[in-house]
Amino acid sequence: MHAATRLLAVLTIGLACVPLGAHATTVASRNVVQLIDEANTIVVGSVVAVSDGFDERGLPYTEVAFEVHESLEGAAADTLTFRQFGLSAPRKTADGKRQWLMKPDGWPTWRVGEHALVFLAPPASKTGFRTTVGLAQGKLPIRNGLMQRPAHLFEGVEATPGTLSASESQVAAGHAGPVSADTIVGMVRRAVAQRWVQEGRLRNAP
Repeated sequence: MHAATRLLAVLTIGLACVPLGAHATTVASRNVVQLIDEANTIVVGSVVAVSDGFDERGLPYTEVAFEVHESLEGAAADTLTFRQFGLSAPRKTADGKRQWLMKPDGWPTWRVGEHALVFLAPPASKTGFRTTVGLAQGKLPIRNGLMQRPAHLFEGVEATPGTLSASESQVAAGHAGPVSADTIVGMVRRAVAQRWVQEGRLRNAP
């Protein structure tokens, strides 16, 4: 299990025992190499349903249903449903004295109708909950064909010459801001299909 997945499991159980207030979660920056390497599911799609509640153990969750437009990594399916730790909206405990925890700060939020490229980590072994790699870093929203290029996405990344296309190289070398979603999705698609990360063609700089 990746260290990030173990961390998620610990956070999920630990935070669930404190049903009040807001919690901040600090996670190390993830670049595109780490996002691809640590995800076992990578999809492009749209959020079609969001709900929250408590599972049979009393743990708070937000359930996200995703209409999959393209599966880049993992089993192909028309829909993808997963549960992330924390409620999507605050609610009182049964005695009305405390407030159950919403998602911790820094975790991704989900809204029906939004379109995104997401890098999902494997489910936590103890809870079955899962979320995106690097928390909010592993969700890249797409709006009107554009994606905000996060500053962390290509930080410390290098590619073997000839691996990236001209447009991909331009995006990788650019500054944070809006870029063509097709360029980034296309790069991730080829990186997964051609095993760039596993073969070292796309890697972290030494």
